Amino acid sequence: MKNNDDGYNDIYDDADYDWDRYQEDDDYASGVDDAMDEWNEEYGEDWRWQKSLLLFSHSCGGL
Repeated sequence: MKNNDDGYNDIYDDADYDWDRYQEDDDYASGVDDAMDEWNEEYGEDWRWQKSLLLFSHSCGGL
């Protein structure tokens, strides 16, 4: 579960994650998704908007 922890910690510690690793490593992606879901539960709509921007910026190669 180290990769899962890495993805989770990247979101909680840095509010960012490695897009390439997210695409290639299912455990890492699961950790990122778990952390984003928890942030969504805690911060609601504000976090959903930030999450969308974060995912969009990664898919475009960064803003």
